[in-house]
Amino acid sequence: MKQAAAHLKQAFWGEQVLLQATFTDAAHQTTKRRAGHSVLPAMRAELRQLWQETGCVLQTFVERAGERGYLVTQGDKPGVWLIENAEGYHLALHRVLRLRRQDLEELMDEQDRPMTATLPRRWSGRGETLPPLPETSAYQTSMKKLADVIRPPWKRSDCRAELLARPYLHEVHKLESQTGEEKLAALLAALIMRFLAILFGVRVEIPPLTAQAARQRIEEKTRELAQARQEAVRAHFEMDGVQAALKQRRLLRSCLVSQNLAVRQAMQAEQLELAMTLLGKQKQTTPERGANKREM
Repeated sequence: MKQAAAHLKQAFWGEQVLLQATFTDAAHQTTKRRAGHSVLPAMRAELRQLWQETGCVLQTFVERAGERGYLVTQGDKPGVWLIENAEGYHLALHRVLRLRRQDLEELMDEQDRPMTATLPRRWSGRGETLPPLPETSAYQTSMKKLADVIRPPWKRSDCRAELLARPYLHEVHKLESQTGEEKLAALLAALIMRFLAILFGVRVEIPPLTAQAARQRIEEKTRELAQARQEAVRAHFEMDGVQAALKQRRLLRSCLVSQNLAVRQAMQAEQLELAMTLLGKQKQTTPERGANKREM
């Protein structure tokens, strides 16, 4: 369609338009991977090595990756997280870390613990290990309510200055494509605004007159807005109610894979509060038993 539009412009208005590439960007990336010129394999290897160096602790991994120019963002599909470098290349985080999506979601709740200590035991098919319980309607309703409490006011993509600046870049393009008459009219308008401010004390914000000034103003405003949103998200997760909701969600997920028969019966009867109480008591007594064994 782009090539057809270029030919039409050339036929009707005589515009010399360069022909577009025949292959799409996805096709070019595929060709690069096959030819061994893609940056994704090296990027994947670097991230996996960093994952091992950080002891499989997600919080440490994200911080170390951020120091190297990587950014973890939430993908368009639910449950998918992406890791992106400074050039815009991105990979699925769960594939880089060789995890399932569900495992990565659980690590997101407890980012300060190692992977092996955070993820619950999975059903291995052995006779002595019970499989996870199915999710009941009460369980799904409770998880949805907790998700509404945990969800921050802004998404990760809403806290990035470069993404916030994109809708305003068309104003920069307008300034770059201004004619001489339009530039002169803008200068006269700015001069009149300054006279009004000097003579009558009228406060009028003068718009940027050049593309460079527009870029600087957009960068400053979006940086301030992104920082304010990041602070709002950080304050949100520090709230007692949100921390309690995170703890309750972890406890509910643990109830589904619990091997305690009383907990499983309570979950099947949709008595979630009773199941969490029983599991909480079990977790409190387990360390005490381990301490008694060490003393003996």
